[in-house]
Amino acid sequence: PDQKRTTMYYMVAAALALSPDGRALLTRARARAPVALSSRGLPLPALIEQLDQVPIFALVNARAELLQFERDGIALAPYFADVSDAQQQLEAAREANAALDLRLQPVGLGFVYKKA
Repeated sequence: PDQKRTTMYYMVAAALALSPDGRALLTRARARAPVALSSRGLPLPALIEQLDQVPIFALVNARAELLQFERDGIALAPYFADVSDAQQQLEAAREANAALDLRLQPVGLGFVYKKA
């Protein structure tokens, strides 16, 4: 069990990075090939299924497209584990970009992992 947990934490840590303020999870918007787990860890589909049970919140526009920004030439999309933080960021983003018709979209952590 500890090996599986360690492997899962490693995979999630490899997929996600905390933003400088520590509130939003950032993933690369462009696709990468999935990283295979060792034979002692969970198969990737099982890992994704388990991660999808963890709710994460994304900022999306009216067409359900992720709000993205660029940092150092890399397209990033913010994700939030805490709904209160997500709501605060949504309000700030709406003030800065009123024309975008932004809203929160709950997604599973497995979805976020696949986007990383």
